[in-house]
Amino acid sequence: MHGRLKVKTTKEQEEERRVKRAQKVKQYRLAYGRIVEKRQAGERDEEGLQISQQILEMIPDIHSLWNYRREIIEHLKESGSEDDLQRRLESERHLTETCLRANPKSYGAWHHRTWVMDSMPSPDWQREVALCTKFLNLDERNFHCWDYRRFVAARAALAPQQELSFTDDKIAVNFSNYSCWHYRSKLLPLVYPDPAGVRPVREDQHRHELELVQNAAFTDPNDQSAWFYQRWLLGRSQPAQAVTRALVSPGLCLVATARPAKARGLGLQLLLDSRPLDGRWRSADGQRCSSVWVFEPASPIPSPLPGDVAARFLDASGAEVDVALDVVADGSSAALNSVPAFGAPLSPALASVMMEELDACRQLLEFDPDSKWTLLTSVLLMQTIERQQFEAETVLTLDTLVELDYQRANYYKDLRSRLVLEYALERQRGDAVDLTRLSLTALYHAPLLALVKTLVLDDNHLRRPLPQLAALQCCETLSMDRNELVSLSGWGAMPNLRRLSLRGNALASVDSLAPLACCPRLRELDVRNNPVASVEALRSAVKAVLPGLGVLNGEPL
Repeated sequence: MHGRLKVKTTKEQEEERRVKRAQKVKQYRLAYGRIVEKRQAGERDEEGLQISQQILEMIPDIHSLWNYRREIIEHLKESGSEDDLQRRLESERHLTETCLRANPKSYGAWHHRTWVMDSMPSPDWQREVALCTKFLNLDERNFHCWDYRRFVAARAALAPQQELSFTDDKIAVNFSNYSCWHYRSKLLPLVYPDPAGVRPVREDQHRHELELVQNAAFTDPNDQSAWFYQRWLLGRSQPAQAVTRALVSPGLCLVATARPAKARGLGLQLLLDSRPLDGRWRSADGQRCSSVWVFEPASPIPSPLPGDVAARFLDASGAEVDVALDVVADGSSAALNSVPAFGAPLSPALASVMMEELDACRQLLEFDPDSKWTLLTSVLLMQTIERQQFEAETVLTLDTLVELDYQRANYYKDLRSRLVLEYALERQRGDAVDLTRLSLTALYHAPLLALVKTLVLDDNHLRRPLPQLAALQCCETLSMDRNELVSLSGWGAMPNLRRLSLRGNALASVDSLAPLACCPRLRELDVRNNPVASVEALRSAVKAVLPGLGVLNGEPL
């Protein structure tokens, strides 16, 4: 009718949008084609900046265009003054703001802004802090902006306490915020460091954080962010560097340490009657950074050993620490084989808080027995409060998680393997260790087995390459019957291994046994009940691969 505004139909609107999209695509292809030509021709000029800006304002996530702009600016600054560079980079900063208004989570725009601010002769960091605050007020979970804020806070030298207060405000708004919790985990050790170095933060603040995250986790048990933060709070601190195993004998000298390190950084030395031995160190696994180091003396080790024997290393402060070794009665060797300690003691106050958290988890499981995050947190709490007391419950809970959460079943199995192995090592005495039927899927803490002579790993679920076996420098007999080994690729060099049983695995070819060549003293091998046992002319084929072998499947070769 006359005088009435015509309303476009949905079909007409869709046609208009289609035409506009087609025009944009055409403009983009022409512009991008020109950029490619210029870049291939090595042209870095103002035209390149203008064309790339036109494209980026439409599509800010084309990383190659941001890279091209950086190349042009680096080229142009060679012929300009510092003031010219400042003006140009301020223009780049404005461009990134335009792009971020269109897409606040543009990887390319945030990365380019980082480069711009780091390259600017006179950056205004306070302005950047304000910009981050503005973006995080609009979306407190914008992890790109959180990452940029950490960069800006470092450059602006903001006080960690000030930033920690900022995270307080954001968590109060929305506790479902991975980035905020993560930033908090970086700030707390700076503001409240633990003097003993045992916990992530000072004990009083640690208790406060546990209470804070408990409120968040139990407000919405299905939200993962608070559970992850709680895992950090309950996590073990890195053990202080120490010598955990050591041996000095005419046949072999070695040192195992609590943490992997380079030999030079460790400052390792072996001392006889307080005099350092001459020689060289090499890692047992061939890596530059290792936990097991073998000493090759320049001259033979005397037997019997004269006087006291010690191992020396450098602690975190660079001070020399001497650890005495126990010399056997006949003086033929000296060793250090201390009982390992996993975890750290708690004060009564902190233990009480964690026990309350464990009780709260149990209450929550009464309402939702299948809550995987609550179950996993229960495991971590039990390991932190009193490992020995909760051994059976820990293993049972992990078995439950394997059944409930099949997508992470392998993670739970590996965690179970680590904890079960720790319990076994705490009970270990002597040079023979039996780890039969523990459902192990991985071999953790191998350096603590460095002095073991007999190791039994039968009836487990080991199937992955085992380079960590290189830590077993003293091992003479190893049994891994009825596991799930399909390959020995990556097998660690075991210089003293003489007898190896691999019965009931899934080794299919003689070539799969070739990695055992790194065990020069291997004389007895048993591969019965493997597919390889039915290979024609097995004995001659194995002899060709392992010429030093004397007994195969219980019969002399």
